[in-house]
Amino acid sequence: MELSKFVENPDYAQKIKIEQKKFKRAQGLDALATELFEAKRQKLAAEAVLAKINLKIAAVEGLLLDQMESEDIRKFELVGGGTIFKKSTAYPIVKDKSKLFQWIKKMKLVSLLSVHHQTLKAVVNERLSNGEGLPDGVEAFLKDSIGHRNGMGEKE
Repeated sequence: MELSKFVENPDYAQKIKIEQKKFKRAQGLDALATELFEAKRQKLAAEAVLAKINLKIAAVEGLLLDQMESEDIRKFELVGGGTIFKKSTAYPIVKDKSKLFQWIKKMKLVSLLSVHHQTLKAVVNERLSNGEGLPDGVEAFLKDSIGHRNGMGEKE
């Protein structure tokens, strides 16, 4: 069986071509492999920095959530512009597939018979926001997080 060759997104393919022009074709395999490994080392270093930044974000969000909870605040406006608000997202866990599939059939949601976890998450969050219960066979936990509008220099 022959498969078609993968075609890169045209916009990204153009960016790749521009980046490739920075390297001389005559460099040879050794030089190109060295460039590849150096780029991968840079990526690992950037990911390590990003992991620290993500940890800082999680820590500050946790402190914000704690303080907002203790002051019974769901949203506040920043003096310099922007809004900080508390949002809750349900993360479902299928505990009993047969019960879930029975519920799907009972609710006539046949399109969910091949349920992707993100689809199930969306269904659960929609049902909870409408004041409805969880699908049969599903448990969920709520994760609070911080949302924001503006305040980072972005436009509305």
